Amino acid sequence: MVEALLCKKKTSGARAFIASRMGKRVLMTASATASDDLAKQALVTPELIDSLQREGAAWHADLIVAPDEITLQYMSDEACVQSRTLRAVKGQWRIVRVGEAGD
Repeated sequence: MVEALLCKKKTSGARAFIASRMGKRVLMTASATASDDLAKQALVTPELIDSLQREGAAWHADLIVAPDEITLQYMSDEACVQSRTLRAVKGQWRIVRVGEAGD
């Protein structure tokens, strides 16, 4: 999953793999300095899936592991942190939250 999100080229196979690990909707969160935090359910579209792939453009990747969730965090540039939260659902890791924080 991490390889598909951070490293692989945007191919139809990589997109299909990511799509198979998502529901019809995903929680999207955003926060920025001097702004209110935002959270909304978003429809999972091909454009959203495409935006999740970094093709190697990610730095300082880290995993935060909890009993039922794993959150992948990485820097997408010098001022923004991106996150992807995975949750075990019926024996399969699913992307349940997509986050962004920046200055």
